[in-house]
Amino acid sequence: NDLGSRLWLAQLNLNLKFPDQTLNLAREIREVLKSAGGQTTNFTDLFTLEASAYFAKNEPATASALIESTLAKDPGNIQLLAAACRTYSDNGQYTNALALTQRILRLAPDDPNTLINQGCFQVQLGAFVDAVASFNQVLTLETNNPTALFYRAVALLRGDQLEPALKDYESLQRQFPKAHQIYYGLGE
Repeated sequence: NDLGSRLWLAQLNLNLKFPDQTLNLAREIREVLKSAGGQTTNFTDLFTLEASAYFAKNEPATASALIESTLAKDPGNIQLLAAACRTYSDNGQYTNALALTQRILRLAPDDPNTLINQGCFQVQLGAFVDAVASFNQVLTLETNNPTALFYRAVALLRGDQLEPALKDYESLQRQFPKAHQIYYGLGE
């Protein structure tokens, strides 16, 4: 009945590309939770693990249905939304991850990390202008946020706005002269 060990074993099975074994362990964990009188320890880990297993089985509709039904039970839970967002993102479902990020922003509109995530998903989806706006919003809140500045430079570069991208990369280069990612962007 050690839920932590079972979750780790299920995660190892998922990492080794054994989604069916992962789902079997998840079912066992749910049975233990039922017999333990509604204990909810590691619930977030469990549902994201199950969803990832369905993505690994190439069953995205089942994974999305599981995520959405779980979120419907507690729609204002930011931690649950963030875990679901991470699950979508980890499985290349950037449109869904962006939608959840926007739901989180309705609950916490000025959270810099969520705004950075939004911008990164927008970059993944090719919405470079929107991504720059997201990173600008972070830089309005935190003028010296190097993560937002770096990703804004990436978005500008990919959006073919070379002069502003160059300025951001050069600013970062002055702050972090040994960061190879900056030199890659400058080289591009």
